[in-house]
Amino acid sequence: MTRAGLLVYAGKLSLAQSAFQEGNGVLAVHHLDECQWNLRGWEHRHLWARFNSKQTFLHTSIVSSVAFSADGKRVLTGSWDMTAKVWDADKGQELLTLKGHTHIVFSVAFSPDGKRILTGSGDGTAKVWDAEKGQELLTLKGHTNFVTSVTFSADGKRILTGSHDKTAKAWDAGKGQEALSLKGHTLHVTSVAFSADGKRLFAWDAQKKALAWSTTTGQPTEVVDPPAMPPPGPARSPDGFLVAKPDGPSVAVIDTRLVDPKANHWPLPDAAERKRYHSEQADLAENEKQWFAVAFHLGRLLLDAPEDAGLKKRRADALARHAGK
Repeated sequence: MTRAGLLVYAGKLSLAQSAFQEGNGVLAVHHLDECQWNLRGWEHRHLWARFNSKQTFLHTSIVSSVAFSADGKRVLTGSWDMTAKVWDADKGQELLTLKGHTHIVFSVAFSPDGKRILTGSGDGTAKVWDAEKGQELLTLKGHTNFVTSVTFSADGKRILTGSHDKTAKAWDAGKGQEALSLKGHTLHVTSVAFSADGKRLFAWDAQKKALAWSTTTGQPTEVVDPPAMPPPGPARSPDGFLVAKPDGPSVAVIDTRLVDPKANHWPLPDAAERKRYHSEQADLAENEKQWFAVAFHLGRLLLDAPEDAGLKKRRADALARHAGK
């Protein structure tokens, strides 16, 4: 491993990242392929996974929720831009835009048969939509604060919603009528779920405390064998192969079966190791007056320390020197 080889490696990573940001994914992957195989570390693996996302979907503001249809062919996203969108998971084509909410769409779900879509919003309502036409079918009104979690029952006949008004509510999914109001939490309700047999309703608060109620009577019951609390963030397709990861206004759908055969599959280093490595490489590149490589490694350092004024100035100087060549 020579200093010159490391500088070339850093330069290729920088070129790959720039090409990807400019929308040229083919060129970005080409630059990664040119990297010397025995130098490929966690940075290469990170960029490879990012570039080989099957698709990247875009909203105009932060994506707050994502879900797959039961067949894994569609992805549903909810956003701070007050819309939900349906996408073709394989082609990345936008199929539907669902407009009607007047606040952030916090939670989204497909019905088990994939024919309906459910959204929960900061406007205090949940809405049911036709998943093929995008037509609004029902508006569920009854909560007095943000609706932050929504889900269908396994048979698709009931809906469960959770809200910042500290309640959960069960609804008739066909008529949109409120069936039960579930009280007991003293904090915001952030997640809801049906039990596997459909006989109990579960709701978690902001501190992950779970309460349970009978589906038929709405009376509190013991919290026995609760389902896993619905996780925030990434969603996984039913077959387990695709992962949809929200990142700001975008969602990247990654096929986990796509693995670079030459990649280094060791665990990612911690912050201290990243700082040591990139600081060392920036200094080496600076000594060689390889300003593009300097800027790259300083940029990596800024990901962990975005407010470091010294790093920002040093990187700006490096970019200016590179541009002046």
